[in-house]
Amino acid sequence: PEICEYVSTEFYEGKLKTEERCEKREISGVGNGLFWVDANHKEECVNQSQEEAGIVKQVINDLMNQTFHKYDDQTRERVEVSLKEDDFVIVTPYNAQRHLILNTLSEKFPKIKVGTVDDFQGKEAPVVIYSMATTSRDLVPPGRGDFIYKANRLNVAVRRAQCLAIVVANRALVEAHASNISEMKDMNHLCRIF
Repeated sequence: PEICEYVSTEFYEGKLKTEERCEKREISGVGNGLFWVDANHKEECVNQSQEEAGIVKQVINDLMNQTFHKYDDQTRERVEVSLKEDDFVIVTPYNAQRHLILNTLSEKFPKIKVGTVDDFQGKEAPVVIYSMATTSRDLVPPGRGDFIYKANRLNVAVRRAQCLAIVVANRALVEAHASNISEMKDMNHLCRIF
């Protein structure tokens, strides 16, 4: 419900409602919702960030084996299971970051799915981590300015999450001057998460 509230308010004029089964899902000790983790890039990054790959790995490490309360469609009851690799999806705008995260996770978490927004269209997971990779608006690759801020991409990324959506991004991405009104509106969706 916490993720649905953000998505509904930001992208659907408050018209989305949460199904009852969604209210039964929860990660014990953590809860549900949409969170931002400041990547705090030490060096400027264009389409990949080692800091963000490390944060992604640490978040997974912290959440792995936590108790996940989920809704069983057959019994219509809430059941407890432990989070496992299949319960995580990592999303990023760039293939370079995708490869870096895959390499970072390969030894400890080889089964976790990592892909771009387009790869996960229509799929869900209890935990979704969105790694944005770019340090600031000035470093967004040419022709990709609207791509990194595009509302539909942010919408698709965070709404894949059933319980927990975590955006890993550098603060400077939103501490920027938009070049036009459309970009300002798109940046505002990300600002609200921050």
